[in-house]
Amino acid sequence: MAFQMSKKKQVIVVAIAAIVCIAIVAGLGIWAELSWNKTQAAMIASTNQESSSSSIDGNSNASSVSDSSDTSKSSSVQTDSVSSTSDKGTAGGSLSSTDANDPGDGVARDTKTVTNTTNSTNGKVVAQVALSWWDADSSGIHANGSVNNFIESNGTCTLIATQGSNQVTASNKSIADATTTACGEITIPRNQIAKGTWQIHISYSSQAASGNSDHETVQVN
Repeated sequence: MAFQMSKKKQVIVVAIAAIVCIAIVAGLGIWAELSWNKTQAAMIASTNQESSSSSIDGNSNASSVSDSSDTSKSSSVQTDSVSSTSDKGTAGGSLSSTDANDPGDGVARDTKTVTNTTNSTNGKVVAQVALSWWDADSSGIHANGSVNNFIESNGTCTLIATQGSNQVTASNKSIADATTTACGEITIPRNQIAKGTWQIHISYSSQAASGNSDHETVQVN
């Protein structure tokens, strides 16, 4: 005899079966979501680790480049320092009258470091006198000069012009400036000199120093 289930029991069985199915589906969904979250977390952690490693490598490379740059700069500074020391060594010592103040090489001279020599006959410092410029025109012979190894005021700068046995002079008092003893412009009036070729130079004399510049030629018309 076949088992007959009442309608009420059938409803209950169907309801239970539905609940079980829903529970299974819900469980699978929760499991799938948890697995997905776990996978995502692992991927994020791996990405962060790779990024951190790359950043460390980048910093290491940057540090290496910086160290190399600093070493290069240090080497350059040392080279410049050696070059500067060499230049100073060359600038020291005794200078000729044409090189003491303006040698034309762009190197400043400190005349205080120049080694001065003493004239054995009069005991004075040998003045290194230089003609800065000279000219002759209708008003006379003009010249300017300086003493480049001695600084003082109130010495005597004398422009001496010679033509054969004829000699004419004019003088200025010297003025001390920052690095030299300046003679200023000295003029021999035109009415004191004849036409023709003249040899000129500047002589310097004071209680402490004396000396003469090189001779130069001017033409008086």
